[in-house]
Amino acid sequence: SAVDLQPTSAEAWRAFGMVRQHQGHLKEARAALIHALSLNPQPPNHCRRQLGWILRDMGQIEESAEQFRRATESAPHDPTTLCELADAQALAASTCEALRTLERVLTRNPSWPQALLRKATLLRDSGAPEQHTQAVDLCARLLRQHSATEEAAGVLMEMAAVGHAEAGPALRL
Repeated sequence: SAVDLQPTSAEAWRAFGMVRQHQGHLKEARAALIHALSLNPQPPNHCRRQLGWILRDMGQIEESAEQFRRATESAPHDPTTLCELADAQALAASTCEALRTLERVLTRNPSWPQALLRKATLLRDSGAPEQHTQAVDLCARLLRQHSATEEAAGVLMEMAAVGHAEAGPALRL
């Protein structure tokens, strides 16, 4: 394997961790990523993100969120990393933090579909009527942009099914 050929290569250990993750060996994958990080004090963004995914899959949500937060330190404006951080924050029941993180994405990329959809989903799940209206507006915007239409329509249909009157008309765009 690559780690046998290059035992001091952080990238070889990261790749090994990715293989073990795909094979379902999450503990070994986590150990490989932690070792990769120890070999490179300033790791690339994708190494911390991968560890975040592994920890999330292991149910270690707080630790996962911490890895995604640390990944944003090296890529503070990367929308994908920020959205992954928001997902981890939401799983950790930090909805307000997740919404703030998504606002960081939307400030730089106001029409980015993945951030708009994640925000709409968080607002839908919040339980607050004024936030439901915002969720409907975001989904309608996605439908008008022809972005993430299937997902946005799904959010609206779920809202309409539980009695949110404003969701139905938004589906008729």
